[in-house]
Amino acid sequence: MPLFTRSQLKRFSNIFDNASQVLLGSLVLNPLLNPTSASGVIITLGIPMTLVAWWISLEFERTSL
Repeated sequence: MPLFTRSQLKRFSNIFDNASQVLLGSLVLNPLLNPTSASGVIITLGIPMTLVAWWISLEFERTSL
């Protein structure tokens, strides 16, 4: 018996998709568009964090099929 139902996995996928969009906007795009607060460390960490959250979202979506 699976630990989570299909609808729960789809919901997790949605949550991580939303999280990846927030990470992209706050840690990558904001420093690029507002150079006074730009920090290479923030952008450098933001890109992998965004990709990991997006990848988790895709894995949950694939698992729910």
